[in-house]
Amino acid sequence: RNIRKRWFLAALFITSLVYFVYKTNFRRESVRKDTSFKLVQNAQRVEVFLRTLKWQPRGNPWNSSSYNPLKQCRNSLQGKDWIVDDNGCVCKRDSLRDNGCCDVTAPATKWQTCASCRATNCCVVYEHCVSCCLQPKHRALLEKANNDVINPQIMMSSIHDQYELCLMKCRTSSLSVRHENTYRDPTYKYCFGMLPAEFCSV
Repeated sequence: RNIRKRWFLAALFITSLVYFVYKTNFRRESVRKDTSFKLVQNAQRVEVFLRTLKWQPRGNPWNSSSYNPLKQCRNSLQGKDWIVDDNGCVCKRDSLRDNGCCDVTAPATKWQTCASCRATNCCVVYEHCVSCCLQPKHRALLEKANNDVINPQIMMSSIHDQYELCLMKCRTSSLSVRHENTYRDPTYKYCFGMLPAEFCSV
């Protein structure tokens, strides 16, 4: 009777073990498939987003036959000293025209400038970051950077063109942050590329 009881307990233990291993592997496989599906879904969303995004045209807008001097511009608004408009012009706040565009005849106005930016595409001045980011040559870089977006739905709901994308990238890039509230380099802290800001030696 004792032997039979032991055999029964052993069989019960083995059955329970097999069931546990099966359930664990099944759960792991389900999580893996779900993660893979979400990654594919996100990649597809980003691809559609990049295809429909309005990219900055090549060439100086003032030399274009379609240039309209009465056109309304969007601009970065919050800059204390500098403003960047959606043509990629950076100007002094007092050089902003009534239509929201920078006055291109003002001496300090620069178009698609990277004046305070490093090769890492991290800049001292936020408006320079946005202006530099708007250079058409940076389209491929922005496309690569956006393939790593975790939640493209949030991004797609608020961004419709390269200007809005650059405003967001320069304001919220994780590449410039070391910890939650600490910049890797407190001087070159506005980034839009894929290389992190260099650590500043104190």
